[in-house]
Amino acid sequence: MACGWVGAWLLSDGPLVLSRCYGLRNIMISCRKLQKLALANCANLSSISKLNGSDSFSFRYSGPIDMIPILNSENNKFHGRFDLCSTVIHQSAGWFLRLRHKLSSFNCKKSLYVTLNPHQDKICFDLKEIGEIPLPSPLELEDLTLMRLEKSSLDYSALLDGFLWCCHPKKISVQSQFESIGKHIELLLEELMAKEIQSSCCSSSDIKCWRHYLEDITLESKKGSKNFSYRLTWRST
Repeated sequence: MACGWVGAWLLSDGPLVLSRCYGLRNIMISCRKLQKLALANCANLSSISKLNGSDSFSFRYSGPIDMIPILNSENNKFHGRFDLCSTVIHQSAGWFLRLRHKLSSFNCKKSLYVTLNPHQDKICFDLKEIGEIPLPSPLELEDLTLMRLEKSSLDYSALLDGFLWCCHPKKISVQSQFESIGKHIELLLEELMAKEIQSSCCSSSDIKCWRHYLEDITLESKKGSKNFSYRLTWRST
């Protein structure tokens, strides 16, 4: 399909699923009955305009960060789920910055599911890479789920640091492939519960780190050492 714009007027209330539609550039949807829109790896899709729809509408995206389109909607009372597959080998602060910018355009309830690249060999998070540039507010997420954590050599402390700088999830869930990795991440989260904020940690900056906004963290559920979730409470930024 080579057209730049696609208009969809749907009569049914079933889901609209678009997968690997590489010719799509922009989509305009007008349908009050549409319940769900799902996108998967539509590499060239840049924007979606949803003119109307039901309050039970949901949006789901699957793919890498850089392919997330802009969604323009008259109704923000919907839920967006983002299944992100990391394609990078070295995950750095720039990756988390792109994620923060991309999802900030979605004014709706959001859930984020992240699968790490199995060939990934490095995770680092250093705000010096970003510099002093204007930033959108941290993303408010209903839940953040980290899946298929396979490599014990990765710096999972940097991974949590990057995600909690990027977003303020109400819940963090971990689905690890190995007990040793699950135990390590669980220990990192338990350290957050016990750690007191040092008043000097951000004394040189007017912008405070995420630790100043995390009010409480509690264990919500646990199924062995591989699968568990924590509930987080945040102060207003």
